Amino acid sequence: MTDSTDDPQRQRKIPRLRKTEPRALPPLNSLRAFDAAARHQGFASAGAELNVSPGAISRQVKLLEEVLGVELFRRAAQGVQLTEPGQRLASLTDSAFEILAQALPQSAPRGPLSCQVSASFYLRWLLPRYQAFRAALPQLKINLDVTSTADALQQGADLSILYHRLGGDVPDAVTARSERLFFDGSILVCAPSLLGRRKLPLPLSALAKLPLLLNTPDGWDWRALAAACDLRPLPLSRAARFDIDDGAIQAALAGQGIAFAERRFVSDLLAQGQLVRPFDLPSASFGEYRLHWRGPVARRPALAQLRHWLRDEVAKQRP
Repeated sequence: MTDSTDDPQRQRKIPRLRKTEPRALPPLNSLRAFDAAARHQGFASAGAELNVSPGAISRQVKLLEEVLGVELFRRAAQGVQLTEPGQRLASLTDSAFEILAQALPQSAPRGPLSCQVSASFYLRWLLPRYQAFRAALPQLKINLDVTSTADALQQGADLSILYHRLGGDVPDAVTARSERLFFDGSILVCAPSLLGRRKLPLPLSALAKLPLLLNTPDGWDWRALAAACDLRPLPLSRAARFDIDDGAIQAALAGQGIAFAERRFVSDLLAQGQLVRPFDLPSASFGEYRLHWRGPVARRPALAQLRHWLRDEVAKQRP
């Protein structure tokens, strides 16, 4: 019997470590802190993911900036934003940590991914991209649940795509591993038939005379718009009320009133002329769509693939 260690073929399969000087890399903890802060675009959520304080994340990022000699984040009262060097480094750290995590031995769960998405995101964003999704990830199996509940991960989903109001409370269970897909950019839209021969853009005072369509029972986003644009109190008590964005969008298509809709959800309808923007107002952002996942991404290669596909699709549609 021949010892397998004497077999040249077996020996060639064993990788050799390079005998070099220590790699000139920044501290690993600083890179991990930066990677989390870049994905979350904030220190608080990054700290929650790594089980440290926001101050600890800030100190590690500051150390990394000193080591590299560049500014990685611009700090402001509203949060932090990646600089150009920060964006380049974030792309590298995201890829490097993902490769490392997937290469390590894991006890990966099997079976379809359990995914929950908000109803409007599903109807107006994901469903139109279903064929592209199947073409990009033909082997990926998912069980999809459409919901409007904000605590989806507590119910056992592997991944959730949910809307959160800015400044609102997000359950602790969904903050540990999450990242922003995009800020909303809502605009006022209606069917051309609602306006007749009126010349566009309409004066803002016309809002008080036109039927309004609420995409939430309390009309909180309309109230926020009125406050942001210093509009007179709007006649919300007479408005039609819907539980989700898609209800208001469908009513707008039928010529029933003015809807306040996420621009990504109605971009095709605007391009086709089925909807128009009756007022000269920029888009307003009062919330964000976030991607939440359960457990390390590396334990579910399918989860990592879906996450990257979602991010790539959002980037393609970036205004």
